[in-house]
Amino acid sequence: MARKLIYRRLIEALVVVVVVIVAIVLVIVPVHNRAEITPKKQFVVTEIPLTSTSDNKTIQLRSLETGTVSSVLWANNPSVQVSAVMNRNGSVLVAEGDYLCVTQIDRIDRSSFHITHVRTIDVPMSDMVVSPNGQSIAYMTYPNCADAIPTRTVHFGPNVLAITKLKTGATVTTATDMPGHPLDSLSWSPNGTQIVASYSGDSNYIAIFSATHPNFANAQRIFAPRGCTFLGSSWISSGIVTVKYCDPIPTPLAQHLVVVRPSGKILTSWVLPKCLNGFSLSATASARHAILLANIGFGNGACKSTGIQHQEIFETGLANLREIATWDITKFSYNLN
Repeated sequence: MARKLIYRRLIEALVVVVVVIVAIVLVIVPVHNRAEITPKKQFVVTEIPLTSTSDNKTIQLRSLETGTVSSVLWANNPSVQVSAVMNRNGSVLVAEGDYLCVTQIDRIDRSSFHITHVRTIDVPMSDMVVSPNGQSIAYMTYPNCADAIPTRTVHFGPNVLAITKLKTGATVTTATDMPGHPLDSLSWSPNGTQIVASYSGDSNYIAIFSATHPNFANAQRIFAPRGCTFLGSSWISSGIVTVKYCDPIPTPLAQHLVVVRPSGKILTSWVLPKCLNGFSLSATASARHAILLANIGFGNGACKSTGIQHQEIFETGLANLREIATWDITKFSYNLN
């Protein structure tokens, strides 16, 4: 009897030790490392038909390993304006509009495909990005709805940055110095306190805004080295990822993808394929890496003569820029946001 009691107490003590060890591991291992072993090794793209009016515009989940389609989350008429982003918890936010003054925000569960309506926002929007805590979105819009209609004689990219709390609808905005000087390639800082964007105006640079009190006049500005330009932005844990173009522009010569500090110091640089003509950037759900979707083989001169028109998608790594996939775009093109 005494021996059984001893065995039982030994087993109970062992269980306590195991529980303590597991708890210690969960505390010590950083959250972003644990997230990498969840099903978050996916990214979201919008597939846009180029030649057929009968094909739907779709929002797809794709593998970060191979670029292949994991699932189709949404499909609709190609004329619908749509953007989609993945939250850190794995859900996908979709902004759907018709170029008028109404945008529907829905949340899609990527496992069950269940769609939940989140909010209706009475402005057109583009470049939507969701905050790390999932409670707010940042996006670009126009001074008034009429400016968003593509058939207008005078049309320009959106120059009003807006940040909206999804629960209450409370919104703060700031406009650039003038219409026709847009911001794009929005990205939240990993801690959710700031937003970075790429500005195109009399000069091109990266601008950093407060997420609670954005003000274009007071935004921090990051300029490229002399003779070069920073275009695009995506904020990851190691810094801000951007493309560095150097004179002459455009050029068939290779450009560089770089990681810069808010101070402007370049930390890492990767050589991009030649004949880069257009791209989009997005951070992974964990904010540890950035994804680059590059248009290759477009343009004039040497680039046009190659006859190669395709998209290549890459993921930043610790030392190398890893190519995920190459997509022919004779029938479809793809956007990250």
